[in-house]
Amino acid sequence: MAYFKNLPNIIYPTQQSGKNSGNDYTKIKNLFKRPFIPESILKIYSAFEDYQIIGNDRPDNVSQKYYNNATYDWLIFIANNIQNVQDEWPLSQSDLNNFLFSKYTEQELSEIHHYETTEVKNSFGSVILKGGIKVKSNYTLKYTETVGGNILVRTVSPVKPVSNYEYELQLNDDKRSIVLIRPEYISLIERELNQIFRYKPSSLFVDEFNIKVNDQCIPKI
Repeated sequence: MAYFKNLPNIIYPTQQSGKNSGNDYTKIKNLFKRPFIPESILKIYSAFEDYQIIGNDRPDNVSQKYYNNATYDWLIFIANNIQNVQDEWPLSQSDLNNFLFSKYTEQELSEIHHYETTEVKNSFGSVILKGGIKVKSNYTLKYTETVGGNILVRTVSPVKPVSNYEYELQLNDDKRSIVLIRPEYISLIERELNQIFRYKPSSLFVDEFNIKVNDQCIPKI
């Protein structure tokens, strides 16, 4: 991800056994500096756009399609609070199959994971029960409606089983619905991040992009 290049550094004593002296130092990126979306943008509803991940698209593919620049994958992550892309990004079909067969046997995949409701509408087409709500297998719904001046009492069992395979497939598909920050707000976020990533003067301060620590002081900054 491109934003890693802008992360400041921590200079700390080399931990390798073959170091020449106590003055050997290593420079690493300070991963404790975490980017976030500025509050000023979070308040602007129109700054975000719903997006559906298609097929096997990776974050860089989505970035290329939406921003015409593959390096803004990090912006997708912070917009959706994605911290572990392996767990929070939809798997490709082949990876999903590998995951399923490592977790379940073929028989277990077809077994029932839970039961959920199917959508119920009254005679006028109004939804009185949403589908997809987890319920017990014997769940029933009783409701009344007036038809032609008559009050009717109806009882239905709007329940369907969901197999382990269907459950895992839905979990994966749910990850496809994300939000993206509109391109016109990128420059503002980058300016904010430049300020976040810069160090302020302290006892460890070398310059805005570097701090130097010793063996007893490797801070989370």
